[in-house]
Amino acid sequence: MLNSFYQKSSLLTTLHAYFFDLKAAGLSKPMGLNYFWLCLALLVIGDRHSIRHLFEQFLGRVTKHSLNTFYRALAVIGDHLPQLEVRNLTYLLTLIPTTCQDLPLLLVLDDTVQPKFGHKFTGVKYLFDHAAHTGKRLVNAHDFVTLGLMIPTQRDQDDQPVYTFLPLATHLYQAEQATKYQQAAQMIKTTLKSIASDQQVFLLCDSWYPKAEINQLVMTQPNLAMIANVRKDTAMFGLPKRTGKRGRPRKYGDQIHLGNIALNLCSAGDQIGIVRCLTRLMPQPVYMIRVQRKTTCRLFMATSAPEELAAITTETLAVDPTQLTYRTPETSAPAPALRALAYYQKRWAIETYFYEMKTFWHFGDYAVRSVAKIEADHHLLNTAYTLMIVLPLTQPRLAFLATKSLRERKLWLSRQIQAALFLASLARQVQRRLKTTPAKVVIQWLASCWSGVSEKL
Repeated sequence: MLNSFYQKSSLLTTLHAYFFDLKAAGLSKPMGLNYFWLCLALLVIGDRHSIRHLFEQFLGRVTKHSLNTFYRALAVIGDHLPQLEVRNLTYLLTLIPTTCQDLPLLLVLDDTVQPKFGHKFTGVKYLFDHAAHTGKRLVNAHDFVTLGLMIPTQRDQDDQPVYTFLPLATHLYQAEQATKYQQAAQMIKTTLKSIASDQQVFLLCDSWYPKAEINQLVMTQPNLAMIANVRKDTAMFGLPKRTGKRGRPRKYGDQIHLGNIALNLCSAGDQIGIVRCLTRLMPQPVYMIRVQRKTTCRLFMATSAPEELAAITTETLAVDPTQLTYRTPETSAPAPALRALAYYQKRWAIETYFYEMKTFWHFGDYAVRSVAKIEADHHLLNTAYTLMIVLPLTQPRLAFLATKSLRERKLWLSRQIQAALFLASLARQVQRRLKTTPAKVVIQWLASCWSGVSEKL
């Protein structure tokens, strides 16, 4: 049945091409087709409450499979999730145009809390939710660690790169198996295996993650650097000076207080200062950036020299690397901080992704209980979400979708897929009638069908 569908529609052919070769991920051809049907159902159905809902509204009408077939497919996808994530990453890296090959890749790391009712879901527990608006900070919920990839997909009129966010992996945090730092570090390590060793990669994260295994991974991977928000009370020390005296040299220099970092650059109402110093987070010197806005102060950390970063915004092109010094907080040049902050601003894309997933894609409406099926369910959502972004980039005839929101893209694709499936089904019925009845009778039958449709319209 699928062959007759996607052979009649170029759109379905395009969508199916993304799932054509899944042998490397360990999925058989029938299981790969079920994988395709599930993603297609997510694109067609506006609200997905469960696999049963998708089956009743779409899958049961266009396939001959039973409901248990798709529950089984969900379990198999969960078992092959690492291979599928690597396959998707390999495909996404091919989308980088040749004009952007010299630009760095951005990995965005964050987690989100999804409240659930009841205690029968595996891994559900009472968690602290800083974004809760119910008056209760502890909620019965799942915690999902998400890793996203931002790739340069084009250059704008000022020859600056345009980065596009694509979700790579969403895994359920299970405290009894590993810490959140260990789980995130493993996700990053798996991703780096599919990226060339000479490709510069920047990890963007908030103040929760620049600790423990994450910092160790950044220090051991030569092509990985980190730009992160850190706590304002992070201890900072100057570089130790040689005294020429006997004995063990000092590990840290004099302590640097947050107020000692000179604020001698103003950008869009922010006063910015930067200093090269030592912290207890990493044994190597890092660059601490202080951003002051009226009474609010934030602190950022960059593990690589900001003046060596490629300029990705027009405002940072004026930075002169030849006039930079990092001696003391009072004499540091704050201009390169703009480049590091320009990279960190890209991290907001994952917050937009969480909002869209929970608002328009029903991120928390899953009804399966096991960890494998929950992660597989979110992998299907990420795949459908990725298709919404990839199609305008890879298909010139769909380039007009690039100016529309993801919600509008999904609505348009849903209508086109349903129309294609209807026409393919109609053509198949006509073909069957031609084999058994005269052409005149078939034409009369088509005319009656069209008249019935026109009356309803």
